[in-house]
This record gives sequence, structure tokens and C-alpha cells, in this order.
Amino acid sequence: LTDHKQLTKIKDDFFNNVTHEFKTPLSSIRLASKVLQENNDPAKTKTYHELIEKESKSLEHHIDKLLELSLLDNKKLTLEKESINICHLLNEVSLKLKPLLEDKSGELKINCHSADLELIGDKYHLLNSFCNLVENSLKYSPSGVLIVIEAFKKNEQIFISIKDNGPGIPKEHQLNIFSRFYRGQKNDKYKGAGFGIGLSYVKNILEAHGGSIELNQNYNHGTEFIINLK
Repeated sequence: LTDHKQLTKIKDDFFNNVTHEFKTPLSSIRLASKVLQENNDPAKTKTYHELIEKESKSLEHHIDKLLELSLLDNKKLTLEKESINICHLLNEVSLKLKPLLEDKSGELKINCHSADLELIGDKYHLLNSFCNLVENSLKYSPSGVLIVIEAFKKNEQIFISIKDNGPGIPKEHQLNIFSRFYRGQKNDKYKGAGFGIGLSYVKNILEAHGGSIELNQNYNHGTEFIINLK
């Protein structure tokens, strides 16, 4: 009975999150469309066109997340593997998240300690995984957060550390952060912060590559995730 109640609560939280994540951009798009119908000011027209594009991308992002979840649940996720240079991939993270970094006045530093960090993997899903971790730092930290990524090789394995100087993850949530649908921060301040599937997705993708991810529970200056890829 306790398990059933817990699952019901998780389901309700998930659907509430989905509803919020989809209604918010849709409301913005509908409002922008209405303003455009009544507006003749070129400057305002440009602003509202940009708003529609931004919110459309947000919807697309949420749909992609749900599709990824569906693939994982049905075990239909197919990795399209190719040769990948981790340093180049991490630089793509910086480019992809540049607008979000600028919006939060955040700084991303990438330090590759070896030029030959090569592996065979799925570029799309690995890029999404790294982006997910950096996005979390930006979403749950105040403006001006510093995120540092260190990549190095040890004993023929690739290690990647992603850490920030944000508020960190409270001890009571640390054991559950990789659980599907789990969200430690549930107050109104973090509405719009996702479905609670991001870290679960990252863990599944890294394990599908024969790797792993763990939270450094001894890191006291923010949050640090340590990734191991073979």
C-alpha cells in the first residue's frame, strides 16, 4: 500500500510537471500571436517573433525529453556509434548552451588534460547527457554560477568531472537524484525546471556506453558529478 501511494504521488507530480511545462510556452505563443495580429510596430513584431521561436524550441525540447523517456522505457534506444573526441564534444556543449549561459550570466570552463580522449559512442546522446548536467547547474544556481569541466585519462579510462559553485544538493535528496521522476526541489521557485527525468536519462545513456556517473557527496563547494567512460 505504501509503494502504491508513493507511485501514485510520483505519477501525479510527473503529470503536474508535464502540464506546467507545456502550458507555459503555449500560453506565451498564443499571447504573442494575438499581439502580432494587432501590432504594426516593426520593433515589437521582431520581439514577438523571437518570443514565438524561443517558446517553440522550448516545446520541442520537452517533446524530445518525453520521446527519450519512451525509448528508454521500451528498451528501443539504439546507439549510433562513431569515433568521438571528448574534448571536441565538450566544446560543442559550450556552443549549444551559449544562450542559456548568457541568460544566467554563467561561466563554463572546459579543461582537457589530454588531446587523445577518444572513444566509440553515440555523439547525439552523449552531447545531450553533458548538456543536461550543465543545464542543471544553471537552472538550480543563482546568476553568475561558475561551471568547470575537467576531462582526463587514467588507466586507459576517460574521466570527466562536472562541478559548479552553486548551492549543492541537500543530503536528504542525494540518494534519489538518479531515480526516474524524482525532483528534490518542488517549490514554485523551480517550476519549469523539468520533468525529473534528466539525471535518470544521463545515467542510462552512460551505462549503455559501459560507463558510469556518480555524485561526489564529499564535495562541499557546490555540486560535482564524476563520469567514467571506458
